[in-house]
Amino acid sequence: MYDFNAQLFSTYVNYWKQVQDPGTVAGGSWKVSVQDILNFAKNRPEYGVDNFRTPFQWAVWPSVTGTVKGSTEVPVRLKDGYNWYKLGSAFKLMKNSSLSIFTGVIVTLEGVVADNSEIGQEYEIWISIKFEGSGFSSSGQPDKDVSIYIDRVIVIQKTSNRKSL
Repeated sequence: MYDFNAQLFSTYVNYWKQVQDPGTVAGGSWKVSVQDILNFAKNRPEYGVDNFRTPFQWAVWPSVTGTVKGSTEVPVRLKDGYNWYKLGSAFKLMKNSSLSIFTGVIVTLEGVVADNSEIGQEYEIWISIKFEGSGFSSSGQPDKDVSIYIDRVIVIQKTSNRKSL
C-alpha cells in the first residue's frame, strides 16, 4: 500500500490553500471553498464551480491504457469528517503516473511502480475527502457554503505478475 499525504500534492490554481486540520491523521490538507472558487472564476471562468459538481471528475495519466478518466459520486447529504472514495480498482500504472482530482490538485504517484517489471500490474486508488457545508443540490452543484478538504490518496497493488494478491 502506498499512502500519499497532502504535503505531497501539488496545485496549479491558487484558490486551493494548504491548511492544518486536526481532523486528519495526515496533519494537514488542501482546502478550497466554493466562495473562493466563485471569486476566482470571475476572471477565469474555466476554473469555475462546475468543476466541483458531483459526481466529481478525476484522471490518471499516463497509464498502460492511456489517460483514464472517471467520476465518483458524493452523497447529496454530507457525512461528517474525512471519508474514503474509491476511484477504481484496475489501474495499470506506469513509473510516472499522476492523479488529477477536481480542478487544480495533482498527486504524482511516485514510487508505486518502481521498475519496468511492475508495469501492467493492477492498482486500486482511493482518496480521502472531507466536505463541510450544507451539501450539493439535486443537479450536483455544490452549495455556496461548501468547503472541500483533501488529505490523502491511497494506492493498493492488486496484482503481482498479473496474478491477484
